[in-house]
Amino acid sequence: MIGMDDDGVIVFLNTTAEALFAAEGLTIGQDARALLPAFCDAIDGMGANRTLPVQINCQDYRVTCQRMGEHSLSRGKLLTLVKQEENA
Repeated sequence: MIGMDDDGVIVFLNTTAEALFAAEGLTIGQDARALLPAFCDAIDGMGANRTLPVQINCQDYRVTCQRMGEHSLSRGKLLTLVKQEENA
């Protein structure tokens, strides 16, 4: 999971996302757009509760985007990445 505020600054990373994007240097407080421009471009057009197929490190994932702030003071996006397993 990745949490970004409305300015694209990373405010939350779980350990799996941190490891997945370690080579790009993605850490809390970093500007996601500067480090992952293609990824950010892909998710910018996503509506809430929609999924998008993406490829990260040659592996297929599905990203789900949830808007933060509907029931809290937080603002931004919460992204859930689910690794897609190959069919045997």
